[in-house]
Amino acid sequence: MKHLAGVRRLQHVDVVSTRIGDEGLRSLRESVDLWFLNIGDTDISENGLPFVLTFPRLEDLKIYNLPVTDELLRRICDLPQLSSLVVGGEKMRLSSVSVSSLEKLQKVHLIHTPLVDDDWLEPLGKLTALTELNLKGTKVTAAGVEKLHTVLPRCRIFSDHGTIEPVPAPAEPQGIEPR
Repeated sequence: MKHLAGVRRLQHVDVVSTRIGDEGLRSLRESVDLWFLNIGDTDISENGLPFVLTFPRLEDLKIYNLPVTDELLRRICDLPQLSSLVVGGEKMRLSSVSVSSLEKLQKVHLIHTPLVDDDWLEPLGKLTALTELNLKGTKVTAAGVEKLHTVLPRCRIFSDHGTIEPVPAPAEPQGIEPR
């Protein structure tokens, strides 16, 4: 990826499941227009992951199967434009405490990790901005997901137990026009 160093207008980078490491990610640091980044299942280390913080316009980040910690997740969620995040996998080192960091996000995928279970659902239920939540490959129960949907009725929830569609917003009452 060194050939991309200095490219400032780069907007979309998808290097999932490649051998890209810390230096490869660092070479993108001048890409100030980057809004989509998929570095999931790469060789990027805990030391290299903070380079995602250098992309101020990042909206959609996929960091699946990378060593994400609670502190790094908090810092990532401070990115001003971030609205969608995919995180999970065997290398993830998050706790349910970090869920509060996700409060402004609209789409969250906490996938393929046995760390996520029903204990995560109460803090997830406080994320009222969510429109999409993916919990596939986790230890959440069907009863837990149903209960979560009662708290987040406008959120589409994917799990190993199926997909729960959002409840439509109530129609605005039609007022009577004054004469």
